[in-house]
Amino acid sequence: MHKVVVYGSLKRGLYNSRLLDGIECLDDSVYFTGTMASLGSGPCVTQHGNTKIKGELYEVDDETLARLDQLEGHPSCYERKRVHTSGGEAWIYFIDDQSYYGPSARLVKSGVWQENHNYEEQAA
Repeated sequence: MHKVVVYGSLKRGLYNSRLLDGIECLDDSVYFTGTMASLGSGPCVTQHGNTKIKGELYEVDDETLARLDQLEGHPSCYERKRVHTSGGEAWIYFIDDQSYYGPSARLVKSGVWQENHNYEEQAA
């Protein structure tokens, strides 16, 4: 089994949460640090920065982890890394190449991504 923290479209009630159907959320207020940007349709996070980012913690089997890897494009798009969170060690998907963000990316200073929110805080 693998602990995974999700912070975007995989969160309960959002459009990719179907990949976690039937899997109990262990904690819906897990925090880790980094920098979050909204790409419009979803967020991305880098390990660089000290924003307190909020996510949900799940424990998944190998098959579910493979489906999450496919969705996130691991390792060519998002890279899955094991990091320390407030819920212990867990896998999180990061994009550490900020050139991937593009001109429409907006920093999410609150560390909480919400679907269809218009982040105009500042360009990433």
